[in-house]
Amino acid sequence: MTIPRLAATLGLSAAITTAASAASTIAYIKLDGPVIERDTTPIIPFASIEKDKTLADIMGELALAADPSENIDALVIRISDFAASRTQIEEIGVAIERVREQDRTVHVFTEIYTPASFLIAAHADDVIIQSGGGAMLAGFHTEEMYLADALHAVGIHAEFVQIGDFKGAMETIANSGPSPEWDANFSALLDGLYEEYANTLAEGRNLSRAELEYAMSESFIANADTAMRLKLIDRELDRPDLESYLEDEYGDDFVWDNDLSPSKAENEVDYSQMSFFEAFASMMEAFAPPVLGPVRDSIAVVYIDGAIVDGESSSGGLMSSSSVGSTTIRKALLDIESDNRIKGVVVRIDSPGGSAIASESIWLGLRRVAEHKPVWVSVGSMAASGGYYIAVAGDKVYVNPSSIVGSIGVISGKLSMKGLFDKIHLNVVSRSRGKGGDMFSMTQSWTPEQRDTIRARMTEVYDLFTKRVSQGRKGIDISRTAEGRLFEGRRAITLNMADEIGGIEDAITDLASELSLVEGRYDILQYPPRPTLEEMLNQILGASASVRSPLVSETVELIRAAIGENGWNAVRQGVTTSLQLQRDPILLAAPKVFWIK
Repeated sequence: MTIPRLAATLGLSAAITTAASAASTIAYIKLDGPVIERDTTPIIPFASIEKDKTLADIMGELALAADPSENIDALVIRISDFAASRTQIEEIGVAIERVREQDRTVHVFTEIYTPASFLIAAHADDVIIQSGGGAMLAGFHTEEMYLADALHAVGIHAEFVQIGDFKGAMETIANSGPSPEWDANFSALLDGLYEEYANTLAEGRNLSRAELEYAMSESFIANADTAMRLKLIDRELDRPDLESYLEDEYGDDFVWDNDLSPSKAENEVDYSQMSFFEAFASMMEAFAPPVLGPVRDSIAVVYIDGAIVDGESSSGGLMSSSSVGSTTIRKALLDIESDNRIKGVVVRIDSPGGSAIASESIWLGLRRVAEHKPVWVSVGSMAASGGYYIAVAGDKVYVNPSSIVGSIGVISGKLSMKGLFDKIHLNVVSRSRGKGGDMFSMTQSWTPEQRDTIRARMTEVYDLFTKRVSQGRKGIDISRTAEGRLFEGRRAITLNMADEIGGIEDAITDLASELSLVEGRYDILQYPPRPTLEEMLNQILGASASVRSPLVSETVELIRAAIGENGWNAVRQGVTTSLQLQRDPILLAAPKVFWIK
């Protein structure tokens, strides 16, 4: 049996056991917890670490379930506390459809159907709910908090300049309400995303749009009977009765196959069978540099997931989200460029952008690699602003239907705190030397001359940005796609901002075919690679020591609970952008504008 490429090379070492008799075999997959894009747990040879499933893990499990050489009659997908982005669900949905193409029935079971689990169920044959369970299906709702008046009330003046009338990245801080351009931009994006969402649900459940809209109005908080009446689910079963239901369908001698989940790490060691010196020597091996590079023909997957910053990548902290450092990525790209065993590159982007300088640096690095080997791009949830800047370095761009791309524009700004300081009787004495020394003073507003200087530099960055887009996307109409406009995946293709609808598996498979790589005879490698134990410890021990008050922790958790996980992520993204403006006055950034709860 050939283990599918993505599964085998990104850490999934599962195998399906073929039943010895003619009994039916039912495969089983559990979708629980958040889905992460890549594995960033440290490489520790003498221990296995519990982690969330990666998208590659799930895609690998589903690929095994769809393998035509396997003796599988059906697949049961168990959903529990499942959380994923819309584009991750789209890629999982495509993989489920591939199982069904092998004439294998797909059953989905859960206690509570949410929009995320309904979207998974839209790709299944049989949708089952736990007896007494619930269903919550609704349309979209967004809320933007405009802070200009609130900031003004406490004496803070927000000063921002943007190139691109539709940019909108900092409007919630600088304005009392949305500008007409941002309102039109965001509304059009929301229309496109909702259309994709509603069509997926309606087609998956064989409902008309009118029937779906009615179902939404009736099932925001519905019981199982109501959900069945609305044709959102097929049947209600108590969990212990699921097996007897499957026996009726496949025979009472059917065989469960649970081997689709990743096995324990092959390098896990049993120290109980070792002497002290053997155990000590084995543990010391953890600090030896592991073999992370290619050993045969390979495709490199480079992850750009998070805010784009100058310097090294960071996993983030209490308030700030993770970031992608240009220095870290350029090091990885140099390794890829110099290794002849790496035949091609897929860049996986899920980023709202960030530093203009860092984005240009990564673009240059990718174009250097592209001189020697193909560079393709797979967009996850978002390749906006600096993320799109990097995307156009690719020779071919794949997007999911709900991927968000664009936001070709530039922002800069600062918060003037003088009014606040006056209110609290805080006297700040400023001293400057040399022209422009007080450009980013926290107590002074920009002078007209300073604002003109900032705008001139931003215009240079914008002109370079649009030049890079035109270089990478031949024939694109900048007048229709730039100035901060955002587009969903399908619309982006019609505007020549991307090439094909597809996920990361499609990009890798198609690139392998283009390179004439034979299935099972090449590897897929993650870049930047997972950290070693030594690197992890150096990062922990080298970090500045800090003490956090329990009161601060409890307050943060209270706010997090009040606004929800998606709202918390949006706040973290806003904080990250604000912190970046302190280090880099000119950014290519877009808001994380859309979430499905």
